[in-house]
Amino acid sequence: MKKLSLFCLTMVAAIGAMAQTTFQSDGLTFTVISADDKTVAVDTYNGGGNTSANSNYTGAVTIPSTVTNDGVTYTVTQIGKDAFNYSNITSVTIPATVQTIGNYAFSTCPNLDVVSIPATVTTIGNYVFYYSDNISSFTIEDGDTPLTVGDLDNGIAGKNFYLGRNVIRSYSASQRVCRTDYLEHLTIGPKVTELPTYLASGCKKLVDVTWPETSSITEIPERAFNDCDGLTTFTIPAYITTIEASAFYNMDGDIDLTIEDGDTPLTLNNAGSFYPIFEYKNITAYIGRNILRTGSYANRSVFNTSYTYQHHLTFGPKVTTIGDKEYYDCDALRSVDFSAANVTSIGDYAFSKCDNLQTIDLGTKLTTLGWEAFSHTGLTGIEIPASLKKLPGIFNGDGLFENCEQLTTVVLNEGLEEIGNCAFYDCYALTDITIPASVTKIGRAAFYHDPMKRMTILDSDTPLQFVNDNSETSYGSTRLSDAR
Repeated sequence: MKKLSLFCLTMVAAIGAMAQTTFQSDGLTFTVISADDKTVAVDTYNGGGNTSANSNYTGAVTIPSTVTNDGVTYTVTQIGKDAFNYSNITSVTIPATVQTIGNYAFSTCPNLDVVSIPATVTTIGNYVFYYSDNISSFTIEDGDTPLTVGDLDNGIAGKNFYLGRNVIRSYSASQRVCRTDYLEHLTIGPKVTELPTYLASGCKKLVDVTWPETSSITEIPERAFNDCDGLTTFTIPAYITTIEASAFYNMDGDIDLTIEDGDTPLTLNNAGSFYPIFEYKNITAYIGRNILRTGSYANRSVFNTSYTYQHHLTFGPKVTTIGDKEYYDCDALRSVDFSAANVTSIGDYAFSKCDNLQTIDLGTKLTTLGWEAFSHTGLTGIEIPASLKKLPGIFNGDGLFENCEQLTTVVLNEGLEEIGNCAFYDCYALTDITIPASVTKIGRAAFYHDPMKRMTILDSDTPLQFVNDNSETSYGSTRLSDAR
């Protein structure tokens, strides 16, 4: 009989202890996580994960850092599974003691407007903000410890999004962080060292991205901003040194793009993607440093090539080199300005087949031009700077300005020494040119098929050599009858 009584007393005590694991304080329900550590989690209103009465959670909620029950003070370290699911809260203040937020904790909160995740929170579960679609301000506070998140579904719906630290996605690295059709303003904090892939992918309402003044971020990852049609201005800071494939792919809009001045080249890694890194309709771009292209499609033009659009490029003083085929076959390109740049070298085919390229200012520092750098373009005029000694060319019709059918004005400055083979081959609108006294050699067919009517050769004591293989092309033009 004594044994039975002892057993009953033990059971009553155990049940009493269990009953004490859940309690309410200031309108919030808490469940004890560890009696020894004196830690609790915010629970559903009825406790035990039961969401049936969660509508009782309303308005602005402030979660305390500590709560006291039966004389014991507990630290709030978790927000439990479903804690505010289906509630009517409008905002939540989370204390710096919280480390974990459970699955569905703020799911289906249609009135939730303001959320701030403190730096102490290191883990967020699955679908935490699922169907909470009216958040105007979402902040992941600055911190050194990354935030690990579970299944985000289609991302977090926040109009104004502040990313204060690195985010690790445990479910899928290809999930969006920011939800499409909601994000409008994105701010990157100074503690972020690595942007997640698909950060704002498909966020068509995104209109601006604010970067920290200084940062350890070096890369804009794959598809970080693709399909962000509303992004009409964008600045790539000098500390960004790499942009991955399709980062700005399929942009159905116009953009004013700035690539800040810098000594370190900007590497565009087009590995595995046929599409250009920047695929906008109309682009006005300031390019402040050299561009390097890598990957399996490294020879793709930097920008969208469609002739129906218009691109205008201005290059800054840190730009010294234009690579081979850097803007090859970019029919959208209309104007290029190197006047403020220090470009000394333009590579092979750099602007070749830019059919609608009408104007280009080569600046004053150019010393090297590659094969066919401007062939098959829509240039109407060109001035060769005095710094350039030779217009390259080979005798197979592949000339520097070959097939520039609208080219009417060519200014060759004193200092040029050689006009290469086929340099102005098939320039059907070129009728008049002046050869500076410094030129000592004109290559074969340099003006072949041009309707040249007048060639003025300025006085010089040094003979001018024409390289020809038959009398018909004696001056590189079949129509030129005299040269003076």
